[in-house]
Amino acid sequence: MSRKKGKGEPRKAKPGRTAQEKAQRILAGKDQIAVAPISPEAPKRTTGDIFAKNIEEIRRGRAWLYDRLLDSPKVLELVVHATPSKLPTMSVKTESGEHKLMHSDKDPLKEAREHVSTVKLEEADYLIVLGFGLGYHVVEAVNRIPRGCPVFIIEQSPDIFKAAIHVHDFTPILAKPEVKIFVGTDLHEIMPALQEDFKKFKYHNIKIVIHPPSAALFPRYREVMDNLYRVLKIVQINVNTLRFFSRIWLKNNLRNLPAIVKSPGVKSLFGRFPNKPAILVSAGPSLDNNIDELKRAKGKAVLLCADTSLRPLLSRGIKPDFVLAIDAQPITYRHFAGLDVSGINLIGVTRLPPELIALFGDRVFLASDMNNIVWEQLEPYFEKLGLMGSGSTVAVLGFDLAREMACDPIIFVGQDFSYSYGRAYADGTMTSNDMLSQLNTYTTMDTLTALRQAGEQMIRTSDLSKREPLLDIHGRPTEMSDGMQGWLTWFILEIKRTKAKCINASEAGILTEGVEIMPLQEAIQTYCTGPVNVGRLALSERAGSGAKALKKAASRLASIRRELSSVLARAKAVSDNDRDTQTQVQLLLKERVAGQVCEPISAVIDWYKQRYKNEPRTNGVHLEAEAMAWACEFAIKHILASEALLDS
Repeated sequence: MSRKKGKGEPRKAKPGRTAQEKAQRILAGKDQIAVAPISPEAPKRTTGDIFAKNIEEIRRGRAWLYDRLLDSPKVLELVVHATPSKLPTMSVKTESGEHKLMHSDKDPLKEAREHVSTVKLEEADYLIVLGFGLGYHVVEAVNRIPRGCPVFIIEQSPDIFKAAIHVHDFTPILAKPEVKIFVGTDLHEIMPALQEDFKKFKYHNIKIVIHPPSAALFPRYREVMDNLYRVLKIVQINVNTLRFFSRIWLKNNLRNLPAIVKSPGVKSLFGRFPNKPAILVSAGPSLDNNIDELKRAKGKAVLLCADTSLRPLLSRGIKPDFVLAIDAQPITYRHFAGLDVSGINLIGVTRLPPELIALFGDRVFLASDMNNIVWEQLEPYFEKLGLMGSGSTVAVLGFDLAREMACDPIIFVGQDFSYSYGRAYADGTMTSNDMLSQLNTYTTMDTLTALRQAGEQMIRTSDLSKREPLLDIHGRPTEMSDGMQGWLTWFILEIKRTKAKCINASEAGILTEGVEIMPLQEAIQTYCTGPVNVGRLALSERAGSGAKALKKAASRLASIRRELSSVLARAKAVSDNDRDTQTQVQLLLKERVAGQVCEPISAVIDWYKQRYKNEPRTNGVHLEAEAMAWACEFAIKHILASEALLDS
């Protein structure tokens, strides 16, 4: 994927200076007074000793942060002083000349413990800390989370972080590979790094610890929080969707295994169209206004369209080069029913309905399903396909593909991110009337159904009376849903990481940041000037797998089935036992976490537990075993069906 290197990415440290020399340069003129370390029982050391130890650990493991601390000029006036508890506190001089305390002036450690105790960190499987201060709350939080839990720390001020590493030894935290620290960074560094962590949406319990004085001192934290909550909302939607659709996703991945083994994968398209224009066609309402212009781009650009926009395009006699699909439900097939798809290539993830994949014959390029954890023995078949950031939208899938194919520029059409003209979709789509008001380009059928099942409200128009009016690219008032807002944030951050020029030729909607606004006619005249032979390039060098590969896949499936049968027997023995079997359940839980054979069915287990948690016939001890047994039986059933397909 062609992306700009973020400022926060590790880079080689500058040679020629020792840690002590850097210490002198960074905080030249500071008195090296003796202060108590963070652990009261530890021996006292000077600020120079503590700083040298911290900065050396940073130099070894976080070269980019090491350089940033060296290069950042002093901005804040800080005062670090002792407290009655013999632990240091700190105050910051504001622009008004007032000194603001960052910690208690009596006992900062006690204050931090009380603050952190309000968050159930023992349940965390991902921790985000906003504001570092002198680090009391950071150490307390890290000590309370489960071992190995990823930690993401954001500190706005290099000055504050430098002061902290002068007074406390943070090397135990700095040495942890699961801890990420961003100091003096902007959103373009922070949010993509979070997105990278959340790509597989495996973090169900994300905890956030905010340092209140830091949040009060830097209004920037509010912007970080706003964007963070939008991303986390998308993550939570996907986590819920993963659980709800775990059965159909697992089933489809197994039923599609013959196609997965044979498919050349989207990876075979990577780098195929360097510096060729790509047009990504979504089904926003604005598509109605300029859809006919796309006829002039055929053969002069790579035309990619969402499954929802295929029908309107074909009705105008426009055949895209690639159509994108990600939804696993059978309803997805409705977008293609009765259409002539000859000559069109399908780009999709491995969880698609098998009937849809069969419709396109050998014109199928599959991407590994990042929401699906496959068994280790089958991973080589999925890995060779290539992985893209499909998330829960075809728009992200298409944008990722255009970047991977090295296209430049990337032109957006029908990307409204709002209810342009009071509608969610362009005319001519297969979206049913009863769902029209609740669907948008960036909310899939899977997501909508999951949220409906949970009794949540999908679409909520902005309350414009309580915020700045939302205006489209023409300055006209419009509305958007929370889901649209989340995906708009995601897109803006990804666009800013992209080397290729991005052009919004939708001619409506609200996408303005990071893109050049241009009418579609002008974009085609300017950039679609030469021939682009997609069919020949895309279909060349396709190498299908033969009977030997299919037989090997079937053999691996049989091995997985035997392992699952063994787990099933143990789970049934526990669930059928009337005695207290807490010990046996704990062993099963350990097997679920550590055993690779159980990992792909974890979401199915969670679905079963969620569905039957209030049933009187179950209890906390037996429910886990009962769920594991059911999930094993489900997987074994569909593995047998897949083995039959591979053998046929």
